[in-house]
Parts: sequence; C-alpha cells; structure tokens
Amino acid sequence: ALTAEKILSLNPKKEYFFYTAVFYDQCEIYYDKTINYLLKTLEIDENYEEAISLLLNILEKRFKFEEFNKVFEKYVVKKNRCLKFVDFIYKIAEKKDCENVLKNAEKILNNGDIYAIATLYLYAIENVNYEVADKSLNKLKNFLKRKRFNIKNKFLRKKSKDFEKVVSLYSIGRSGSFFFHSLIDGHREVASYPGVFFQGFFKHLTYEKIYHPNKRIMIENFINLYEAAFNATSPKRIPGDPLGDGINIGISSGLATLGENKDIVFKIDTKIFAELMYKYLRYYDEVPISEFFKVIHLVIEEIRGHNLEEKKLIFYHIHNPAIFSQYRYVNSFSNPMDLFIIRNWLQSLESWLYNAFPEKLYEGQDKLLSFYQSYHQLYGKLMSRLFSIRHQIYISKEVAFVKLEDVKNTPKETMKAVADWMGIEYDDCLLKPTFMGLKFHSNKSKLNPNISEFDKSSIQRKVGVLFSEKDATLLNTVLKPWNEVFEYGAGDFPYVSIEKALKMNEEIMDWEKKLIDFFEIKKEDAEKVIKYRKQKLKLALETQDKIFEELKKVKLIKPN
Repeated sequence: ALTAEKILSLNPKKEYFFYTAVFYDQCEIYYDKTINYLLKTLEIDENYEEAISLLLNILEKRFKFEEFNKVFEKYVVKKNRCLKFVDFIYKIAEKKDCENVLKNAEKILNNGDIYAIATLYLYAIENVNYEVADKSLNKLKNFLKRKRFNIKNKFLRKKSKDFEKVVSLYSIGRSGSFFFHSLIDGHREVASYPGVFFQGFFKHLTYEKIYHPNKRIMIENFINLYEAAFNATSPKRIPGDPLGDGINIGISSGLATLGENKDIVFKIDTKIFAELMYKYLRYYDEVPISEFFKVIHLVIEEIRGHNLEEKKLIFYHIHNPAIFSQYRYVNSFSNPMDLFIIRNWLQSLESWLYNAFPEKLYEGQDKLLSFYQSYHQLYGKLMSRLFSIRHQIYISKEVAFVKLEDVKNTPKETMKAVADWMGIEYDDCLLKPTFMGLKFHSNKSKLNPNISEFDKSSIQRKVGVLFSEKDATLLNTVLKPWNEVFEYGAGDFPYVSIEKALKMNEEIMDWEKKLIDFFEIKKEDAEKVIKYRKQKLKLALETQDKIFEELKKVKLIKPN
C-alpha cells in the first residue's frame, strides 16, 4: 500500500487512487484510509462503479449506515443506478427498514434484472407483502422458461422422466442434515450425490460457466469447477461456498473420515466420471441445466454399481441455497418435493450461534471492528432462522418437515413415514448412516465433539450455554409460530405477551453483552448495530399471525 502511495504521488490517476484503496482494504485496520482513497477516486470520476461498489461494501459490513446512505444517495439514487446496485438495497434492508426496495417495486420488476427481482421477492416476503412477492415470482418464472430438448435413447428418456421427481433436503443450521442425508444415501431406489457440493449448482452463472456446445469440453468445465466434489480433501472453492467462504467443504462435511476407522476419503475418478457422462450426454441434442443435473446423478449411481433401472428419484442436499438458486431449481423440474430437517428451534439456534462465537483475541486486533464483524455473522444467523426459511417455503410446491428428535428417538417409525412421503419402499438401510456404502461419523460441533449416529446428546441438551433465561424467553416468544406448528411447544421457557416481548426487545440481550465484554468495547458503540436486531425482532413479533398462516401450508412428517 505504501508503494502504491508513492506511485500515486507521481501520477495521481483515478485508477491509482482506487488500487491504493484496494491494497489498504486487504488489511482491515486501515479501513479509514480505504474509505478516504475511494472517496478521492469518486471525486475524479463519480461513475467509477467498482469504487462505488467497494465503498458501499465496506460501509455496510461495518454498520456505517449514515455514511452508507449518503454515498448511496449521491452516487446511486441521484445517478439512477438503483437497479445496478440493488443488492446493496437489500444488504441495508436486512438490517433496517429500507423502503427504497418496495418503493421501487414496479421499476425493478419492469427492468427485468433477475438479481433485482429476487431481491425484491425476499424483501416483500420479509415485510409480508404477498402481492409484490407473487409479481416477483411470476417475473422470475418468465425469465426461467425451460428449454426444449430431445433424447435419442429410450433408457435415458425413461430416466429423465423418473428424475423429474427430486426430493431436496434443506438445513436450518445445526439440525443434523448431513446425518439425515447419510440415512437416505444408500437406498436402492434413490439417486444421490454425497454432501452439499451442488448447493450452488442452480446459482445464476454457474451452469453458464459449465455449458459448451462441445459436450466433452462441457464435462471438463464441470470437473474443473467442482474439483472438491471429486476429492473431499480439495480446498478449492465451489459455486455458492455451501459451508462458508474459506471452509474446506469435504473435510468439514465429514467426507474425509469415512469408514469404520475414519481413514477413507470420498473420491471419484474423474476420467471414469467423464467417460460415463459423455456416454449419456451424446444422446442429447441440447443439454438444459436440469438434464445435466440428472445425468450427474445417473453417473454417480453407475460408478457405485447400483441398478439404474430401480432408481425412481433424485435426493438433492440443497442445504441452504440463495433464493435465486432455489427458484431456478424448483422451476427446472416438474415434481420437486422439499424436505426440511429441523430440531428444537431455540436449542438449535443457540448451538448455531455458539459455534460461531469468537474464542480468543489476537495481538493488535482492532476490537471495535472485530466486534462489528463478529456481530454481523451472529446477527445473520439469527435473521436467517427468522426470515430465510419463510422465503423458501413460500416458493416450494410441496414441502414437508421432519424432526431430528423423531429420527433419533423413533428411527424406524420415522424413516418409514419419510419413505412413504418420498414414495419409496422402506428398507433397513434407512437406519444406517453411510456415504458410498462407507460408514459416516457425523460432522462435529463445539458442543458435541463426539456425536455419532443416533447419539441423543444434541437433542437432550438444555439451553443455557449462550442464552440467559431472559434471552431464551424473548427468542422463544419470537419463535412461537414455529414451536406451535411443529409441535415443540414453549418447553422450558414459557411465552410472554407480545407487548412484554416488545419491551424486552428494546434492551441489550445477555448474549450480546457477552460479545461486548469479550471485545471490551463501549455499550454505546455496540448499540449502533444492536438497534437493527431490535427492528427485525420487532417485525417478527408484530407479524406472528401472518407467519402462522404461512406455516399452515407445510406438512409435518410424524412417525408411523
């Protein structure tokens, strides 16, 4: 960065101002200098969109919303760039009431930008505006019309028809989705690829990076993009970053410790895979995204030595997709069925936040900045629990929930009910956690480092490692619709009235105080970001009646 400053002093071009800011941004303690250089860049060229984007990103991540709004107004709104920067409208809307989204609804819809429309849908559902939500989905549907194709092979035509039925598995965070997937994986009637590698497969531009008129090049593109899906130890990022940026997906998923002795790594021979993919794709005159996805699953089952004639459907661990990814997936198949694996809402929420809670400070660490970053992550998980699932079930054509408690307490009866719902025969293999026929040992957590198979410690744990009784009472009251619809009830923390919950919500929560104390910052500095949590919990409390109505459309799978 100092070298960049020297170059800049010799030649004060806008690009040098911008890249000096980029260099300083690599070391986050210099974010004031980063902002200063970006502002200077925009003084020279107010249309420099990369500089606008980076500046907004920095301000949003640090909860600098007053400065954010000034920049947004000056360089985006007044220059009529709202549609290009619509993702920032939602980023700010995630934390406070940003009416720009709904005010610009018709403009966003008419523009036709898919990111803008998906963003508008998210915000409309969050604010219980179903009219705008439905308009947004209709626009997305028109954009995502399925392409026609022809298959010159009788067997493939039959499998393509069978695989129009896809059961997708969603996770709500610390709810045992990998364990549940491992129970389904070996069933003779189900085609399934281990892990969550394809969470971002239906993401905008993922398939566009794969597709090529030459099918061999297309297969090569896929293998290169999804290296980690063929070797669980590969650190290479894949589309969507299913478990988070910088996380080795295969190792974190438990796919590098398969087998009785935990010494087998999930691997697929890419040469064999490529040849089998081509064996099938050569019969297609055109390969839309849905057909490529089907052939991937056909090939993995052939590699496993399974009888392809018996395969009736695809089981797809979509995990927690971005909203556009989910909608593109739902519209790619005629018979998608969505299944959510859940666990006591308050208990699993605490586990999710506890796993992300910081453990130690580092020398020279900017404590205030680190607090903002940590709170940003924890806040995001809290908001995801309250709002994201509503976006997903509103889109779903057929959706069901299964409780982890039922899977562990009454496994045979519960898995029989799951099999009935999926339309497959019950088999005792549904009681064996395996991937590729190898024993799966479950991915660990800070609270349950030794959890395995049908161990019940996670579902028996009492809330209290992070949340105080006061925190738990408020959050449990917020979660009341979910507790009641899915038959958990209030449990150990009786609900309070909405009026009392709203008053409790105005105070700093005890888990937030722990974070404040950990980073040794002032409460007034923390309040600058905590106020956005207050706004969102207030919205959730005030819309509970409508959330109850939304949840009535789903099915709870109960043990037979």
